[in-house]
Parts: sequence; structure tokens; C-alpha cells
Amino acid sequence: MGAGLFFLTYALFEVPSNLILHRVGARVWMCRIMVSWGLVSIATLFVSGPRSFYVLRLLLGAAEAGFFPGVILYLSYWFPNRMRGQILGLFYFGAPLAFIVGGPLSGLLLELPARTGLQGWQWMFLSEGLEHCHSCYRVPKRVLNQACAFSGVSCGNSWERAWSRASLVRALAERSSVLSLDQAFSMGFRSGE
Repeated sequence: MGAGLFFLTYALFEVPSNLILHRVGARVWMCRIMVSWGLVSIATLFVSGPRSFYVLRLLLGAAEAGFFPGVILYLSYWFPNRMRGQILGLFYFGAPLAFIVGGPLSGLLLELPARTGLQGWQWMFLSEGLEHCHSCYRVPKRVLNQACAFSGVSCGNSWERAWSRASLVRALAERSSVLSLDQAFSMGFRSGE
């Protein structure tokens, strides 16, 4: 029942979420999705019965809606056709990698003793929620800025787009050549801005 309720609101809010994403930009909307997703996951700590569980599953579907298609949309904007297969492959590789790392980690969290005040399943939802909330601040701004400037796609307000475009033009002028995919990513991660 919980999975069905999740997908009900996920499907219902998918299109509106992506329309808002297009209007406000990837930086703002993807961060909103991750933070609200994390907060609802953290709220799962307080489930006390079927009704609260069902309400949180509905909220989780609404919070998470638009993430996957939004990422696919913006990756198709940011990268040319010749690179798109590689980039989408890397993105799709994230799910099995998360299962490889997350499975054993979840098992460890479930085994935590209840003397800490929380059951193992509560620790699992708390750690997941904190990770989602924190993910907005971990990704260097410059990676997103460079991708937005490279493609001309809206990632934020006009001064942010102007800064991104100017920063990319300076970087390209310094290198006086077209950047490869590896160079573009390393340039974005080096600055940590």
C-alpha cells in the first residue's frame, strides 16, 4: 500500500515539478527536491502507525517527483549528442553503485542497538535524510555553473548565469582549445566554489 501511495503522488507531481524546474532553473529546483526528500525521510523517524506511514509515503512521492526526469532533461541540455551516451551511462551507474554501498551500510544501521534511543530502521532513515539534505551543499557550484554556461541553459538567476558564462569564457581562453569531458569535470571540481 505504501509503495502505491508513493507512486500516486510521484506520478501526479512529475510534470508540474519539471515545469517549475524549467522556470526556476536546475540549481534551485534540484536542491529543493533533495532537501524536501531528505526532510520527509527524516520525518519517517516519527512514524507511529499506518496512517502516519501512508501520509509520509504520499509526501515522499510529491517531494521526489521530477528528480529523475529533471536530471535526464538537464543532462541532455548540457552535453552534446556525442557525449550524451557516456554521461547518461555514468548517471545510470549511480543506482547499482548505491545498492552496492548502501546495502551493507543499511544492514549495519539496522543492527544498531536500541539503547541509543532509536531503532536501527530509524537510524537508517535519519542517515538517508541527512545525506539528501547535505547533498545540495556538497556538489561544487562551479560544476553546475560551467554546465549551464556551456549550454546556455538557465540554472539560476541572471547574474549567476552571467558569472558562469564569463567564468567559462575565461577558462576556455586560458586553455585556447576545446575541453574534453574529463577536463571540463576536473576544472569544475578543482575550484570547489
